[in-house]
Amino acid sequence: MEPTSTTEPGAAAATPLAGFDALAAFVDAGGSVALILAGLSVLMLATAFVKAGQFLRLGVWRRSRAHDAIALLRWGQPDWAAAVASSGRGAAAGIVANALDALIAGHDRDQACDEAQRQIDETTERLQTNIRILEITASLAPLLGLFGTVWGMIEAFQQLEASGSRAEPSILSGGIDQPPPRGPG
Repeated sequence: MEPTSTTEPGAAAATPLAGFDALAAFVDAGGSVALILAGLSVLMLATAFVKAGQFLRLGVWRRSRAHDAIALLRWGQPDWAAAVASSGRGAAAGIVANALDALIAGHDRDQACDEAQRQIDETTERLQTNIRILEITASLAPLLGLFGTVWGMIEAFQQLEASGSRAEPSILSGGIDQPPPRGPG
């Protein structure tokens, strides 16, 4: 009894190395610059997911309890304001709750504001970690793309120079889409 194939005749069977073949084709098409840009894209996407998770964990977008507590404080209800702020789960509600607790405990208003500002600064500093990765990647990626284009132009002009007296525009445009070399190996 002969084994039967589940693939259609003429269809290529999927191999475990098919992904590597696609990556090799990508690098051949775009050169080392495309590979670097792909790596930077992965790094940037991973950093963005980490930052989004950090923002969600700190409850950056949950501010309604903090706003409600401040409104209650303005209406002369500091105890209710503290209770509402304490029930909030976001960073803003926690900061407002701590400031209100300090006021209720009898601390000076300036001291409570200073403590709130210190907590705001700490939270902001925590949220700014790894932002530099996004800044550098966003600045570097267009420059690498431009480098690839310039490299292609250099190749095109070298081909034009090598053609001598039989210079044709097709020779000039031929090297523009070529990737920069991958280096030794």
